[in-house]
Amino acid sequence: MTVVHLTAPAALAITTELHTVDHTTETGGILLGHHTRYTVTICHAGAPGPAAVRTPTYFLRDLGHAQILADEAFTADRSVWVGEWHTHPAGLPAPVHATRPPTVSSRKILSSASTVSSR
Repeated sequence: MTVVHLTAPAALAITTELHTVDHTTETGGILLGHHTRYTVTICHAGAPGPAAVRTPTYFLRDLGHAQILADEAFTADRSVWVGEWHTHPAGLPAPVHATRPPTVSSRKILSSASTVSSR
């Protein structure tokens, strides 16, 4: 089992993005850090970037923006790309009248990071 540690700066980057976005479309970014066989430490989390594609059911990060963040993190502390995070504002498929506002928890973010990093 892979253990994922989310540092405070990475958590702050994600929560800042979540507090500033349009919650009707997906958002996300890259996760940068260090990994060993059973541990992933996420030191940096990126925002989607200005050229990201965001719809209510689809997200594609801005690769150029992500690469700049990755280069900066590698220079700063040798962090490498360990995964990505993104939201699902619509939640599970449901009729329009039954939808609820999106919620994102650190458990969902860590679950996504763990799934991506264990591949």
